Amino acid sequence: MKMAICYISNFFLYSLLYDIKDKLISTPSSVCS
Repeated sequence: MKMAICYISNFFLYSLLYDIKDKLISTPSSVCS
């Protein structure tokens, strides 16, 4: 279950950061670390 939440959070952050295009790589990957 935790994996699913992490996946959704990653997707959400990715979508947000895609708009901002600031820290596309560093932030989403650190969510599941």
